[in-house]
Amino acid sequence: MGFMMGWLVLVYLGLRLVNLTNLAIFNDEAIYLHWGLRQVNESGQLFFSLFDGKQPLLMWIFGLTAKVISDPLLAGRLVSVVAGTFGLWGMYYLSKELFSKEVGWYAAGLYTLVPVFLFFDRQALMESVMVAVGIWSVYFLIKLIRSGKLKYGLGMGLVLGIGFMVKTSVLFYILGLLVLAYLGIKGKKEKEKAKLINYLFLSYLMFQIVVLPLMVQSEFVKVFSEVKNSISLVEVVKMGFKPVVVNIVNLVEVLFWQLTPLVFLAGMIRVIEVIKKKESWEKWFLISYGVMILLAIFAGRDLSPRHTVVLMWPLVILAANKLAAVKVKWKRWLVFISAGVVSWLLVFKPLRYFDLMEGVTRFSQKDIYVNFWTSGYGVEEARSWLIKKSKEEEIVIGLRLDAGIPESAMAAYFYNDESVKPTSFDMKLIKEDVESYDCLEFESPIYYVSRDGNLAGLEKFFVEVKRFGKPEGERYIGIHELIKKCERD
Repeated sequence: MGFMMGWLVLVYLGLRLVNLTNLAIFNDEAIYLHWGLRQVNESGQLFFSLFDGKQPLLMWIFGLTAKVISDPLLAGRLVSVVAGTFGLWGMYYLSKELFSKEVGWYAAGLYTLVPVFLFFDRQALMESVMVAVGIWSVYFLIKLIRSGKLKYGLGMGLVLGIGFMVKTSVLFYILGLLVLAYLGIKGKKEKEKAKLINYLFLSYLMFQIVVLPLMVQSEFVKVFSEVKNSISLVEVVKMGFKPVVVNIVNLVEVLFWQLTPLVFLAGMIRVIEVIKKKESWEKWFLISYGVMILLAIFAGRDLSPRHTVVLMWPLVILAANKLAAVKVKWKRWLVFISAGVVSWLLVFKPLRYFDLMEGVTRFSQKDIYVNFWTSGYGVEEARSWLIKKSKEEEIVIGLRLDAGIPESAMAAYFYNDESVKPTSFDMKLIKEDVESYDCLEFESPIYYVSRDGNLAGLEKFFVEVKRFGKPEGERYIGIHELIKKCERD
């Protein structure tokens, strides 16, 4: 096992680490990285992200990693690569536990090559961690029920607690786990059943211990904002179940193209086969997965690749089980190669990857990662321009009172810089009536970094000196210089 897993890990790391920062920083990455730096380095800011309803654990890790690696984007994305490694190992062990060692290899191989997992393992976002949390929580539950050992129950509580400290979507997993626990325990003898129920309660206590630092915060209630943004049952009834139908169509499209068509089809064929089978762990696994899917369909408002990747890995395990039963080897290789080709594009030609996806699906993510203001293209060029200017003398960069691109990106990149000082410079923060002024004057040279020329009401005092556009469209990041120094009598 060690030899084969070693090679698989090498392939995994090669795909994840090569050109890791080649894709421009994304809007939410910039926000989380900046928050991480603030929370770790500034007094009283440890739970700052709660004010926006986001749990702080991953931000803490981003901030701590940035103390070792100066490039915050590289630091954050490396954290996701490490989290994805846990997901890789989890796919092997869970599939091996459910089926066989062979299925474990296929599942780990698919996780390595399927582009949607590759994509989020290379992003400083929460999804890579949440996929790993889902995989390992199911593994620990199955081991608990089969072995009757408390350590697996405590492991499940620990993993779920970590997941909740990262993102509220762990609640999807908890519901599925409850269904799986019921199905797995119901046939046990009364004495064994009672012991397992006690161990599940201890697992819950472990979960509570892990999340306790979060629960005692006054802003804790805001983490349920994701739940509040879900579609309620009343809304479903009033709208005639139209959102449910739309969600089903969208989910199928997302799964089909993001997992790649052959992986999706292999998984669905296995789903049909499992439905026809008698009671088994595979069927119980499928039922618990179906519960999570139904919850997403009935309650989800946004079934984009990012919000559904946490629901994709069970289908990959089922696809791996189907591939293991295929006797013609070239058919297996075709599935892996088709996924690998798309992943190669993602690593080495990301813009071509987005063009390819845009040609086949509405959920290509091209706009938010390439063209819209959420795209980080232009940030690196603006950063390099400002660094060059700062070599002559210390400069200040003004930023709109907002989060995202370019504000959070600039704040994160220059957080500890001695020559470039980012600061919020917005009419909302200025108490004086500066609109009546003819000019402004500062001790240090000041440049305003704007999103599409928006200078937060200070446009009359600056002139654009540089513009860095997105690869397509009219969006850009502008750099503006103070028009002139004030004349004195």
